[in-house]
Amino acid sequence: MTGGELGIGSSPYSQSGEFYSLDRRHYGRDSSTLVYARTAPQFNPLLPTDYLETLREQDPEAYRSEVLGEFRGGVSMWCDPDAIDARVATWRELPPGAASNWAAFADFSSSRSDASVVSLAFQEAEHVTAGVVRAWAAGTDPQTVLTEAAALLKSYGCHRVVADRYAIGFVQSGLAQLGIQYDPCELNASRLYLELLPRILTGSVTIPNDAVLLRELRGLERRPRIRGTRQSFASRCRVA
Repeated sequence: MTGGELGIGSSPYSQSGEFYSLDRRHYGRDSSTLVYARTAPQFNPLLPTDYLETLREQDPEAYRSEVLGEFRGGVSMWCDPDAIDARVATWRELPPGAASNWAAFADFSSSRSDASVVSLAFQEAEHVTAGVVRAWAAGTDPQTVLTEAAALLKSYGCHRVVADRYAIGFVQSGLAQLGIQYDPCELNASRLYLELLPRILTGSVTIPNDAVLLRELRGLERRPRIRGTRQSFASRCRVA
């Protein structure tokens, strides 16, 4: 608004996102945007040498990014944000009467640092619609989460839920007392993300217009992880 200059400073991270795009568009090019890239010691010669050497030995990947100023080549976006946005519905949550064949999935936590989430969806032909995503913030009493989650499931005609294997004994017995059958999920988180990706890319899924859900999906990263001679992919979510 003032017409003044805008300065942006950051350590490089993954080869994705707005900061990486700015670097690709302007660094070393004839541009009105100046990109000034140097190592940490060049920016600050007072950084202790022994501290930098310890960081290099303990975490070489972080050293290349935080000290040498290099983007991490082993990290990429799980999915193009534009592809995710194309699958977003106009509504935040569908009512129980929107379908008669609801299925439920849950990701429960100990409430210490992660939220607990329940999602309800239905399928028509090859298309899946996630009509409900309810979350309980970290710090919510686990028994309260199970009680409210069971009530939500029953209101949509669901008396069984597939869930991850976290605290399987507590979750299974707690839900059973509330009239909900618990089925442990056969897939881990990374595999679930990989199963969802082609549905987003082909348009065979609709997701609710939930700001927190969309932020987490856009923040997912794909990291190559070597196990022996085979390569698998692990996804993790970074939430501000």
